[in-house]
Amino acid sequence: MLKPIRNPLFDAVRYFINTTGEAGVIVFAQTGAPGAGQSLDSTNSVVQVVNGNPSGRVPVGLLLESSVNIDLSKQEQSRSAEQVQINSKVHIGVKGEWSTNKIGASQFGTGVVYPTTVYAGPSGILFTTAGYAASGWPSVGKAISAADADGYATIRMDL
Repeated sequence: MLKPIRNPLFDAVRYFINTTGEAGVIVFAQTGAPGAGQSLDSTNSVVQVVNGNPSGRVPVGLLLESSVNIDLSKQEQSRSAEQVQINSKVHIGVKGEWSTNKIGASQFGTGVVYPTTVYAGPSGILFTTAGYAASGWPSVGKAISAADADGYATIRMDL
């Protein structure tokens, strides 16, 4: 999830999402899908939450609203909860600062010197361990604060 403490400088609403994911995780361009430069309604501009090896995928940004897969004939989509149905356009933070709790719990402790590089990991979770880079997970920004009492850390991104 995201805290309302945000300093967005650039965001994108040109991508569709085809997987479920919670706000605050990193999403990647789908393998084989064209990235930026496509027309605004291109169905080839697709992002997804990556659980396995990110090989061939490029991080697009921070998911700013949760994507859900619900039966819309039985349940109304919650607009106040900042949710979108999968296969819909999604709001993505590309450049700016956001406070998220989608971080590796032990990664943002008091022993880390800030700012420090942050890597996207499995399921879009953020980590500060350089071992993720060695495994092919890309750097997506800098952590500029330790996790607070609620488990939220502030991340600065420029993708």
